[in-house]
Amino acid sequence: MRSGVEIAPDCVVVRFTGALDRRAVVHVRRILRAYLVRPGRVIVDVSEVGLEWPPGVDVFPAVLTAAGGWPVACLVLSGPNARMLEELEARGVPPMVPVVGEGESAERRLLMRPTRVYRQMHLPPDLGAPRAAREFLRQTCAAWADEACVPAAAVVVTELVTNVVEHAGTPCRLGLALDRSGFEVTVRDFRPGPAPRPRPRPVEARRGRGLHLVASLADEWDTVRHTDGKAVWVRLAGCGREGQPGMSVS
Repeated sequence: MRSGVEIAPDCVVVRFTGALDRRAVVHVRRILRAYLVRPGRVIVDVSEVGLEWPPGVDVFPAVLTAAGGWPVACLVLSGPNARMLEELEARGVPPMVPVVGEGESAERRLLMRPTRVYRQMHLPPDLGAPRAAREFLRQTCAAWADEACVPAAAVVVTELVTNVVEHAGTPCRLGLALDRSGFEVTVRDFRPGPAPRPRPRPVEARRGRGLHLVASLADEWDTVRHTDGKAVWVRLAGCGREGQPGMSVS
């Protein structure tokens, strides 16, 4: 895999040539990581790239998330061939990393909020984690120009992160996502065990009602077990209505 770079005033254009295989993914990740830090806006020309390892297309949303997500980092793919485009769509990449074809303006699309935006934060297992999580939530919603969901999402984030600190005792990963279906919160711990579920509590109990509160606020929620932990995700479908996917950053 070879790469060429063109430095423009407001963005960088990276042109890859060759086969996208397991080895090439390392090269792609390294190049994009560097330019997503500065200037933070990157157009990737993949018109001369052949796809030899289909999971390799996951490198694009992964490196975008690692760089901080939109609008801290902005990434657009330009000119994929039919096979790559099919795999991108099959793996759900275009909602997070827009894809433009011949004749479309990649520069213009670079500044528009993707259909789905996602950011994540890693938190330590200490008593300050819920407060840090709430601050990350507020900063993220402000960056996405969509703050209507902050009150409900702040309660959800606080309860889920507190549960990890008090019961799992491990670091956790907080993920925030926004798309047309609403606002999504995911909190993942790293302690194997049964997935948490709301349990009946005595009326006089002062603690242990966190998941009940989360369930009352959520339009939809569920738990996912992993070999090394578990996650709780919550969708607030009534959120995400202030900003529109087509809004731009300055």
